Amino acid sequence: MEPRFYLSSKTNKEGRSSVMLYISTHGKRITISTGKFIKPNNWNERAQRARGDSKEALEFNMFLISFGAKAIAILSSLIKNQESEIIKKLKEQIKAAEKINKNKAANDLHGKNGSLLTFVENYQKTAPKSKGTKGQYLTTLNLLKEFQDTTFHKPIDFESVDMPFYDQLITFFQDEKKYAVNTIGKYIKNLKFFMGEAEENDLHSNLKFKSKKFKKPTEESFSIYLTEKEIEQMFKHDFSEAPVKEMVRDLFVASCWIGVRIGDLLSIRKENIGSNQISIRTIKTNEFVDIPLHPIVKNILIKYKGSFPNNISEQKFNSKLKEIAADVGLSDQIGYSITKGGIKKKIAESKHQLISAHTARRSFATNLYKRGLPIQTIMAVTGHQTEKSFRTYIKSKRIDAVKDMSGFFHE
Repeated sequence: MEPRFYLSSKTNKEGRSSVMLYISTHGKRITISTGKFIKPNNWNERAQRARGDSKEALEFNMFLISFGAKAIAILSSLIKNQESEIIKKLKEQIKAAEKINKNKAANDLHGKNGSLLTFVENYQKTAPKSKGTKGQYLTTLNLLKEFQDTTFHKPIDFESVDMPFYDQLITFFQDEKKYAVNTIGKYIKNLKFFMGEAEENDLHSNLKFKSKKFKKPTEESFSIYLTEKEIEQMFKHDFSEAPVKEMVRDLFVASCWIGVRIGDLLSIRKENIGSNQISIRTIKTNEFVDIPLHPIVKNILIKYKGSFPNNISEQKFNSKLKEIAADVGLSDQIGYSITKGGIKKKIAESKHQLISAHTARRSFATNLYKRGLPIQTIMAVTGHQTEKSFRTYIKSKRIDAVKDMSGFFHE
């Protein structure tokens, strides 16, 4: 009688499969859901464990070991006592034991006051998330604290989160903080995530945050990308008299043909680089990505003796990049609009003022899409979970419209 773990053949909307426990005893096979979900490419079928040695993977695997041992102990006791309806009682007792553990963990971690802010504070410190994601969570926490002290004027607990609370919070973000619509949306999204995590841990039963009206505000975002011609123009510019700019330029151009976030780019080491591809585990999604080496990237690697320089902060990278874009002559005036503090503003800026490290990733995705590469292939690098989110990211409707009209005009 040995516990074995397999993935369900079905996946949820996040692309994760349920981990199922199988036990064979007396000619019967018992199937029990562990309550855990994982993406299939993060699962080692032979080992019946999560892949990797990250903190998240180790905690996941320790849970499975404990869950399996607990199930065997309960089953052995039921068989020894010659209980009837063994399978039904096994599932009931496992469920009861898990609920006790969850309640104990909740009481140990959060006390009995049901404070949402206490939960967020502890979650932000202990969740197996990237540094950037934890930073976003901390910012959201600090804003909720400010809202509590200046506007809400009472402790924010789980039961506080309803539509009047939502309306007050939106007004606070819009009128007091003067935030843009998508910035507000980011913080509402985090709030809904925290409420969802707490609910899954049986810390509250308030489902008002799931209402369709309790939504993340959004408006179409504006961002630029560089065409292949502009990338080549930047790459050919002579920065030999400015070594820091030359290094930043090389990193940016390489990123335009690699497609990963700046944090991932700066984490690439020699051991990640093969003769024809780069293989890394991305920081945000913790997933492995294989990216073929573009000829320009190969030349940059040769220049830096087989690896990328990484002795620069993202802040300094972005500052130097704007100077580089100006030096190269990326000076077209770009007009766009944004809603801040409830007021829609029209803005015009030079292209070099709008460039950032993230422009490289967007350029990668957009240029490959324009070349006709299959969307799923590009998504395997960018990490987008759905075709819809990818198309929104690159604004494919605009690209397709220009392409169709250009073809029509030249017929």
